This record gives sequence, C-alpha cells and structure tokens, in this order.
Amino acid sequence: QAIHGRVTNFDGKYALQVRDEHGYTDRVELHDGTIINPTGLHLAAGMRVTVYGQPDGSRFVANEIDTPYQTAYAYPYAAYPYYGYPYYGGPYVRFGFRFR
Repeated sequence: QAIHGRVTNFDGKYALQVRDEHGYTDRVELHDGTIINPTGLHLAAGMRVTVYGQPDGSRFVANEIDTPYQTAYAYPYAAYPYYGYPYYGGPYVRFGFRFR
C-alpha cells in the first residue's frame, strides 16, 4: 500500500506525519531499515513523498519513502568554504575604503 502527500512534521528519527492527497493527516512510523530515496536526503516539512508500507492500527509503518528530489552537496571546494581564506579554496573578497 502507498500514501502520496506532503510531509507536515518529522521528528528527525521515527515519527513522520503526512497530509495525503485526500486531505487527511496520516501518522507514519519509520523503523531501522526504512529506505529513503534518494539516499542521504533529510525529510522536512513541505516535501512531497510517496510512502510504501502497511497499516498497523492507527499508524502506517513505512518500509520505503520515495521523493522526487535530488541531493546536492553544499561544499564543492573545501570543508570550510565560509571563512574566505584563499588556502581553504573558498571565494575570497576584500573591500577597503581610504579617505584622504
């Protein structure tokens, strides 16, 4: 069985709430081994998801969660690109004002 909808709340571990295409909010429980595609994606409110699994009382136990998103890495140059030091590989910009 599957649920199609948007994430409304996620505790970052096992409890997920999804507003399905019919307007209902479904309680979804993840377990160790639940597959999230694409791998490495962190679920957040507002994301579209398709949850595959089976109902178990008032909750839906998820075996797989698919999203239409792709992951992107935020650090293309170095581990600390925000410091701006040239030897870290990040962009370096210097502004100066001089008054005479």
